[in-house]
Amino acid sequence: MSLTVFMYHRVLPRRLPGALIVEEFERSLDYLERHYRMLPAAEVEDFVTGARGYRGNFAALSFDDGYVDNLLFAAPVLKRRGLTALLAVSAGPLRDGAVRDSESDAVLYRDADAAGAAWRSGDCSNFLNRAELRAMQDSGVWQLEIHGTHHELGSAGFSLLSCPQNGMDEAAFREFLAADLHNAYRELSAITGRRHRILFWPWGHYSRAAVAAARDCGLDIQFTVSKGVVRNGDVRAVLPRIGVSPRYRKFVRNCFVFRHPLLAVIHDLFGRVRVDADQRSGA
Repeated sequence: MSLTVFMYHRVLPRRLPGALIVEEFERSLDYLERHYRMLPAAEVEDFVTGARGYRGNFAALSFDDGYVDNLLFAAPVLKRRGLTALLAVSAGPLRDGAVRDSESDAVLYRDADAAGAAWRSGDCSNFLNRAELRAMQDSGVWQLEIHGTHHELGSAGFSLLSCPQNGMDEAAFREFLAADLHNAYRELSAITGRRHRILFWPWGHYSRAAVAAARDCGLDIQFTVSKGVVRNGDVRAVLPRIGVSPRYRKFVRNCFVFRHPLLAVIHDLFGRVRVDADQRSGA
């Protein structure tokens, strides 16, 4: 009775750091469909809260940030296979625009740093616009969820949404985070017309103060990027995911390890990614 939430970012026809090419994406889905029961995106909330009982090993798909290539290259693959995915949308780059059926290579093959720099300079073409997100939501393939508004690192090397930094005290940080999350919530609910409870922390970074502030905003199902599985009715404040590597053997090894509880415990002892800002700072 476990759920492994797999994390993707970008899917492209050709190689780019941080992205899977389409064939690698297809191969990863082939593996997941052979070894797991695929959980629809709309049921992830019920699995986490225990609103429904589930038996077996399940997998769910998630994508972070909201790149336009998710629409152009990942969506057709998912639709053809009858699969659905959670899409964690960064609200900062959201703009009005038309639904695209193509984009230039100059835009598509910007790496994450270049895409972020372009956005901060006013060019949001790497990211999905409001009309595209509405079309993706209406397609039934995607379920949009919150990824915050600011997607930047602060002076401490953590996400701006994770902990006080850049001279902020905790009260100012909580006010800043609440404003950021409320803006993201307004943007997404205007598109989806529904209540949102799921938050994906940028870079997986969080702290006790951040978790509490997000819960105060109604976002009580929170995901990081530490590896692990989710239990039916899981009560942990922050839940794990597993990133999908373009290195197929590494991807398969991760799947194998986290399908076996003893191996997962050993992995946590020796290989855990530290994303808790309180632990990193020694707070």
